[in-house]
Amino acid sequence: MIQNGRALRQQHVPSELVHREGEVDALTASLGGGPSGMTENTIVTGPSGAGKTSTTRYVLRKLEDARLDVETGFVDCIGANSSTGALAGLFRDSDRSAPLDPRANARTVLINRLRELDDEFVAVLDEADVLEDKQVIHALYGLPNVTTVLISVNYDDLLINCDTRIQKRIRTFQHVEFDQYGDAQLADILTKRANVGLVPGSIAEDTIWYMADQAAGDARLAITILRLAAKQCTDRRQDEITTDVVDDVVENARSEIASRYIEKLSTHQRILYEVIKQEGTIQAGDLYAQYRERASDPMAERTLRSYLNSMEREGLIEQQGGGRYTEYALPA
Repeated sequence: MIQNGRALRQQHVPSELVHREGEVDALTASLGGGPSGMTENTIVTGPSGAGKTSTTRYVLRKLEDARLDVETGFVDCIGANSSTGALAGLFRDSDRSAPLDPRANARTVLINRLRELDDEFVAVLDEADVLEDKQVIHALYGLPNVTTVLISVNYDDLLINCDTRIQKRIRTFQHVEFDQYGDAQLADILTKRANVGLVPGSIAEDTIWYMADQAAGDARLAITILRLAAKQCTDRRQDEITTDVVDDVVENARSEIASRYIEKLSTHQRILYEVIKQEGTIQAGDLYAQYRERASDPMAERTLRSYLNSMEREGLIEQQGGGRYTEYALPA
């Protein structure tokens, strides 16, 4: 049944994106690929599974193909949410990683390395709202050869923990907003993936539409369902993915996405998650108190709220109530 497994993976960026033409054009123009050649710092926002990351990676790839004077770096700030971690991640992704002198200020060294690059550098900070220290945004903004792209679900979440100076900088960024996919758009995405990844005749159009409905606008979930359904049929030597197979794998697909997110959590985020997991349901004040007992260098409460909001958006936890009566729990 499977003829190209890579096309069925969530991380795969296809050679052609569908239903994101406007966003591709806007990002391309912001990153210097338009007629003017001018670059603009950019914020990309939209709900989870709306294609923000894959579209940005797609544009970066096209930009590197078209221009010899551009380098790019991409870092997921969930697992690298300190200034030094984010900067080091950018270098690793750009294949310019090099050992750091332990006696030196790593953040300063990395910023200076960026400043000394001959080429223009596009720095993409995915999940930028969970950065512990958003001073890195100000530092990147001050480099004339660096264009910064911040990806986040919510625009306002980027402003949390920012002083007025950084907020002013962020508000000058171009804003490219993604809407949630509709069922018809997800069906198109799944059809193209299936055409490349599966043997012809392996899935009917009605099943693709059913799969899209189950994903409810989340392309990550839709693609994961398709991959797990194909794997189950292969393991069971079935020739066709049916709606019954979709029903069998949909919860596993949700669990896989959640597990992948949990694996990326930083130390502070993981402490919060483990406390909630241990307690089942816990009030915010008690959660913060237990967190401070376990963390060697505790973060401020507003930073913790940012982490919790991010985990809630990804379906890892649920939040009830508000203010001092806020409670956190694992999903039912």
